[in-house]
Amino acid sequence: MQRAYPTHYRAFLYHRLRPQRLLLSQLKTTQLTIKGRWLEQLGFYAGQAVVVKIERNKLIIELAMQI
Repeated sequence: MQRAYPTHYRAFLYHRLRPQRLLLSQLKTTQLTIKGRWLEQLGFYAGQAVVVKIERNKLIIELAMQI
C-alpha cells in the first residue's frame, strides 16, 4: 500500500528581521516554515496548537494536548 504523504520533507532555514520595540533596530532570528497538503493528511490543521520538542540536531512536532 502506498503512503499518501511523504516520509521525509526537505526545508530550509532562513533569517528573518524582527523589529525591537525598545531599540530602534532589528533583531535577526532564524525561521523554519513547513507547509503542504500532507500536513492535513497527518492530522495537522490550520489554527491547531503544536508542541515542538527540542533535541540536539532534531525537532519533533506534535499536536498540543487539548484540555
